[in-house]
Amino acid sequence: ALYHLEGERAEPVFAPAMEFPMETIVETPAAHEFACRPSYVVADDGVTGINTPRLLPLESGLRSAGYHVHLGCGQLSNSFTARQPEAPLARLSRLLHEPSRHPELAQMCDLVSALPALLLPRDPLEAVRRDVIGYGRASEFRSPKYGFEYRALSSSMLRSPVWSWWAHSSVRDALALVVAGVDFRDKFDRAEVSHAINTADFAAAEKLWTKVKGLLATEVWPMARGHRARGGSSVVLNPKGVQYMEFQMKHGLGRTRGHKAEWLNQNSSAYHRDWRNYSCRSVPRRQGWDEFKATWTPEKNCVEA
Repeated sequence: ALYHLEGERAEPVFAPAMEFPMETIVETPAAHEFACRPSYVVADDGVTGINTPRLLPLESGLRSAGYHVHLGCGQLSNSFTARQPEAPLARLSRLLHEPSRHPELAQMCDLVSALPALLLPRDPLEAVRRDVIGYGRASEFRSPKYGFEYRALSSSMLRSPVWSWWAHSSVRDALALVVAGVDFRDKFDRAEVSHAINTADFAAAEKLWTKVKGLLATEVWPMARGHRARGGSSVVLNPKGVQYMEFQMKHGLGRTRGHKAEWLNQNSSAYHRDWRNYSCRSVPRRQGWDEFKATWTPEKNCVEA
């Protein structure tokens, strides 16, 4: 459908937020609908509450779109969970079907997904989406009957197939960490994390992400060598995935093209590979990779200055 739009009067624009003429909003009933309810956020004091957008389209002319990642798992039989209560699949099912644990998962998604996602496009409109409109804020999630929905990422992730795969994989990695019992939320000031994400404070996000990398390097990478997330390779559970990602932060796909999508310049097979496989083929061909690869090491790039 996206390729079909090429050359037509309409084309997709993957901006986190846009302002439309009020007459367009008024004349388009579908544009009046905004946000799924109930949607929850974890406040800076750790209390989970319902999030309601601050500005509605009919009040401001502003619209926003998200890149929501849904995680689902069927509920296991009682006999299986009784026999193997600590099996990874049993822990996964309990986590996804226990809404009381979803705030924990949402906050881990903030650390390993939303923070680095800010540094891919570095788009100031992220602040309009989260801080002005009040949509897709840090740790925002829903608890549908099939599992969990993370709602903080924006439609910027659609600008490139590489970023789309990365977004999916980063949220799955957060899930894998929580299932494995890894929890370093207490190492961070919750207010600092939510402020960096909601206001698109790139300097603060970069500092926090460096701290996340340090914890991954000491607590996760040694025990997760060779891990591959089902349906797409890991992006944060091993140093190679982070190295590929940080190269793209520095030489970001899509960033120089504004809010237009880079999919028009990509072979369609990019959407049929996972993030790691596609990065293995595309990143080494890019100018500057050899120098970056030679200088990037966990010891140098995963330590706070």
